[in-house]
Amino acid sequence: MQDQFIVFEEYAKTVKIALENILHDYNMGDKDKVQVIYATPPVAFASFSQNTVNGEDPGPLVSFYLKGIEIDAEDQLGGFTSILLQKKYNYKAPIVAKLQYEVTINAIKESQADLLQAQIMMAMPFNRPYATKLNGQWVTMEAKDFENASTIEIETDKDKTSKRTLRIEIPRAYFDYPIQENDRFIQSINSHIFSVEKVATSIQRSEKDENN
Repeated sequence: MQDQFIVFEEYAKTVKIALENILHDYNMGDKDKVQVIYATPPVAFASFSQNTVNGEDPGPLVSFYLKGIEIDAEDQLGGFTSILLQKKYNYKAPIVAKLQYEVTINAIKESQADLLQAQIMMAMPFNRPYATKLNGQWVTMEAKDFENASTIEIETDKDKTSKRTLRIEIPRAYFDYPIQENDRFIQSINSHIFSVEKVATSIQRSEKDENN
């Protein structure tokens, strides 16, 4: 059985690489880059705050996580359940799913948050999705549901946070079953017909001899 096949982690890496390639701010120093991590917002914000505690200027942080998985029966490859390859490998039809990733942008200021949000919006519009490949299979990403989630209340115990949220969708993600290898498939059946006339004749003669 083959133990290497596409899982959710592989698609998360694809989204991470795409965001790292898209996001940039030329006004930042060479050492300060847009950091992209796979984490829920509370964990991501803890990492963002930690940079401030150490006395460093916090750079923008983009976090994302898998929020939803949709499997539509009409999108499945229903033409076959499995096929036999090379009379040895049993290959099942993959599961096709829509993946939804929740993305949160934590920026230093509002103008930077707007910049990063606009970069994602223009790189992954609904009419021209961001396209890449995963193990030879096309992966398209669409950005939608943009929202300003900045805190505007003035409080003594909290710092103002420039934050944006959005959703990235992969309309068709393919999850393959492990390929099963089996050497015991029946390839052909040989049959032979034997004549039993001589045996029957000899049995009949033996019965007459016993009667006499």
